[in-house]
Amino acid sequence: MMDRDYPMSPRQARVLAVGLVAMAAVGAALFGGWIPGLRPNFNPPATVAYDGREYYYASEPVPWPPLGSNQSAVFVYLLHNVTFRVWAANWYRITGGNLEGNVTVPNGTTYPFLLGRSPVNASYATEFATPGAEVVIFWSGGLSYEPLVRVPSGS
Repeated sequence: MMDRDYPMSPRQARVLAVGLVAMAAVGAALFGGWIPGLRPNFNPPATVAYDGREYYYASEPVPWPPLGSNQSAVFVYLLHNVTFRVWAANWYRITGGNLEGNVTVPNGTTYPFLLGRSPVNASYATEFATPGAEVVIFWSGGLSYEPLVRVPSGS
């Protein structure tokens, strides 16, 4: 038998490219946290200092709305006995999306928040703090937001 180099046909090249893109998408979905329950958690909540106080810190993904919808499903997150209910709204608008939700502190009080461009005026908020700064949330318009929960002074 003769050993020959057979060039790849255009169809074979397309099939190979589609296969590689599909494998990359599955890998991104698994390790990016888009498939629930499979997101690796390399960084458990840590503590950071903010405004002279110590806070428990986490970085959470912004829930994405499905294509054609301007609002995502509600994502519920619990960090040190504080419940965060978060959703994205106006996500596909040219003026930019909002991160909305509410925070329920251990005493049962719930505080609503809106980060991003206000629909009422032209202001843009990147930070929300509950009264007394027990809970602080940061979002600069990216793909994740940062909830902070103050560490109790006796800890």
